[in-house]
Amino acid sequence: MEGDVDLSNLSFFYGESVYVDAMGTIIFRQEGHKFDGSLLHDFDLIILIVRDQEDKPLTVEHTMAGELRCQVLHVSLGSLRHWLVAGEKGDLVKCFMEGEIVHDPYARLAQLRQDFIEFRQPLRDRKMLYEFSHFLWMYVEAKRYIQEGFYTDAYHSVLNSLKHWAKIELIEKKVLPEKAVWEQVRGLNTA
Repeated sequence: MEGDVDLSNLSFFYGESVYVDAMGTIIFRQEGHKFDGSLLHDFDLIILIVRDQEDKPLTVEHTMAGELRCQVLHVSLGSLRHWLVAGEKGDLVKCFMEGEIVHDPYARLAQLRQDFIEFRQPLRDRKMLYEFSHFLWMYVEAKRYIQEGFYTDAYHSVLNSLKHWAKIELIEKKVLPEKAVWEQVRGLNTA
């Protein structure tokens, strides 16, 4: 069937390189996506290959699989975990969360996805520590700016610290913070 890519087709295009050090593979199909000329988002398939190698940076490849435009992303498990905790690389995290797991022999990717969906304790603790450290950093930066007389910069740092504090409030309520954190916080009664 046109547009169907399974692991055997993926192996055909990439040979055995899919399996070397790969702990799992996820395919994200962009349904109904129209070409808009963007080099970053104009792909029919995004193939996320997660590897155990911690020292490897994000690697990006572009290829065609028949009529399908594909972006292949090679990421380390450590980087993926960091992006999940830090709330970074939203497009890549979306591929991880919504894509089809086509290769996961030890169910590590499925477990990580489930931990993130359920916002389980180890992830919550890491996210809390991450947000608190950023809150504290912004608070100290604001104090330093005030001492130096840079009041506008101090104000900006205070606003950033408040956003991190709002995320901490959400995490304490077992709610995973999203981009629109103020919309999430609005419904909370923390008094």
